[in-house]
Amino acid sequence: ASPDYMHEIACGVSNSKEESPSGGLIAPLNRIQQDSTISLAIIDTPIRVGHEYLKRRNIVQNWTGLDFSGFDHGTHVAGIVFKNSPNMKIYSFPSVSIVVPVPKSTNDMGVSRYLQSSIQSHNDVGVFDDGRSGKVLSGLGKLSAALTGFLNLECKVCNISCGIESTESNIIAYITPVLMKLRAKGSILVVAAGNKRVDTDIRPDLLSSFITRGMDNIVAVAALNQDDLRLWECPTVVRNDGSVIETGSNFGKESVLLAAPGEKIVSSTTLHNKFGRMTGTSQAAPKVAAVLAMMANRFPTRSYSELIDRLRMSVDKLDSLQSNTISGGKLNMVNALRRDWFGKFGVFGW
Repeated sequence: ASPDYMHEIACGVSNSKEESPSGGLIAPLNRIQQDSTISLAIIDTPIRVGHEYLKRRNIVQNWTGLDFSGFDHGTHVAGIVFKNSPNMKIYSFPSVSIVVPVPKSTNDMGVSRYLQSSIQSHNDVGVFDDGRSGKVLSGLGKLSAALTGFLNLECKVCNISCGIESTESNIIAYITPVLMKLRAKGSILVVAAGNKRVDTDIRPDLLSSFITRGMDNIVAVAALNQDDLRLWECPTVVRNDGSVIETGSNFGKESVLLAAPGEKIVSSTTLHNKFGRMTGTSQAAPKVAAVLAMMANRFPTRSYSELIDRLRMSVDKLDSLQSNTISGGKLNMVNALRRDWFGKFGVFGW
């Protein structure tokens, strides 16, 4: 028999641990998750709002004239969010499209070949809508416009499960103004750490690299494997031409805050309105974004830095994450949300 994916989503078969340290579910947790006043912005590909798991959800799409066929990524991310908070309101912004081959030349603005490694997830979802060098900043403009749309919302948290592996100075300069405005407003950006199995302290991803540039409102998320004990990684592949493909969760002691489940996560897909499994930091980030959105709703007077500090201190520590994440641990939703949580590093009396 084929897997019952709807049952798996409903029952939370995605490795999320929703138990208290004493082993039982916290009584108010279900009420927190069911709260319809929680909101979250998502910058990704279009969400198929007619999907059987999503059609009754509160989704505001900020697009016009787009073909929704084949856009599994945003639909899958939305399903993960609603699994954690089924009545949440989602604001969906374009990221925008599928990345096509990279230019070999540099344009007159100095933007070059980095596009090829701007990919997140197995579907090559990126923030650029074509590969011609003269159009690169046009794509960045769409990311900037999406971030500006989020800036204008009464919504504190945004999930961005797409990445750009570049720290070229003009790219940084282009995106910095809107990021500074978001930080000043107190907004939180949750970003996927990336799927190249690299240390982003050394080989930065554009968005997560801003963490080491003082943008402390950005939370980068690594992906755990199915047993929730180690970072997800795939065997190294050597091509016929001798080139090597490394696939797995990025990490960084100074640039990645925590890890969350990211391997073979069940969620909604666009094909025939079915369900499927995807793997990557794109699947880990929305779990963290959903929890931060619930935290922001539950503790409305707390600043972005207080919420992120609480998230950091509420993790379940893992030996395997001590040297490659800031927190040294994995997401623990219950610890992050309970008012009376007594953490290892202090007491939250929120």
